[in-house]
Amino acid sequence: AGVALARRSRFGAGAGTVRRLPAAPRDARGVRGRAEAPADERAGGQARGRAGRMSRGRGAASVLARVLGGLDALSRACGYAAAVLVVGIAALILTEIFCRTVLNVSLSFAWEYSAYFLAVSIFLAAGFTLRTGGHVRVMLLTQHVPPRAAHRLDLLATAAGTAAAGWLAWSLAAFAWRSWATGSTSATIDETPLVYPQAAMAFGAALLTLQLAARMIRLLAGEAPEDEEARRDFGVG
Repeated sequence: AGVALARRSRFGAGAGTVRRLPAAPRDARGVRGRAEAPADERAGGQARGRAGRMSRGRGAASVLARVLGGLDALSRACGYAAAVLVVGIAALILTEIFCRTVLNVSLSFAWEYSAYFLAVSIFLAAGFTLRTGGHVRVMLLTQHVPPRAAHRLDLLATAAGTAAAGWLAWSLAAFAWRSWATGSTSATIDETPLVYPQAAMAFGAALLTLQLAARMIRLLAGEAPEDEEARRDFGVG
């Protein structure tokens, strides 16, 4: 291929000659480089996009792991508090027995506060008991179905439990709010404000709801729903 160039002759204004000069050779590497540059840029952009998504995914997983770990730590602390309350029940009852038997006096608050301690300890320990697999479960159906079906049944039961625990937490919180708004007290001589034990019960129910939601997340992620180490230390069976 060539390029036609018309040049005017220096011998006449009207006369001219046409000379065909060879075109400059193309740089094959330059042509290919220009053609391939966009493809390389697209590939690089896709790789950077995948790396960014993976980084964001790892970041979200790390945040979720920290949240679940914090929830487990809070549940464990509440479990310890529940154990202290149980010891407090025993201490109150033994003290009342001693006072009535030896000193011939009665502690007006012993039985009342023992009841409060019992109710609060049940709710505070519920979340940690779930995490360690201590709640009563009927495994008759899940033991006789394929693993995939058993996993789906576990998810369904966990979802139902989350809804029930959430409703219970909401109801107890509303109950405690009404007691605080109206200044309700116990009908005993001590006139204990009922908002305190009711609020503690509502907190325990909310913690149980969060642990059930965390259990569902772990089931969806394919992780073990129970803390095996804590189950060996504190679980039953």
